[in-house]
Amino acid sequence: MKKGSLNLLLVNRVHSESNVFKHLLYQSFPQNILVTTVENIAQAKSYIEDRIPDCILLDYESDNHNSVNFIEDVSKKTKLTTPTIALIEKNYHEVAKHLIKSGAYDCLEKSRVSRESLHHAIATALQRKALLCEL
Repeated sequence: MKKGSLNLLLVNRVHSESNVFKHLLYQSFPQNILVTTVENIAQAKSYIEDRIPDCILLDYESDNHNSVNFIEDVSKKTKLTTPTIALIEKNYHEVAKHLIKSGAYDCLEKSRVSRESLHHAIATALQRKALLCEL
């Protein structure tokens, strides 16, 4: 990641939600940020074939049957250096556990996402990424 820039991939099939998340991201990270939005996992896979984002925000509902496989694939492809943060529905605690075990860095409940929680999750994931890259 270049100093002062952040490249995020947002995977979400609901345009209105994507717009809310993008707004929160631009508020949370006032530096130069690029948010690329795709609607499904197939598009996300195509995107990361050409470029590796600094972080991925994945709406579990975008394709819940393939979300776990996607997280596992990203973890293997990037050797755990591209954090994926899953966005889940309320009361999806078992899903969250499974996603974390599969390689997601964090899970955020969509209805509770705020500018602060989003910033904290991404900043923490990027710090963890930096530490892993030093190993």
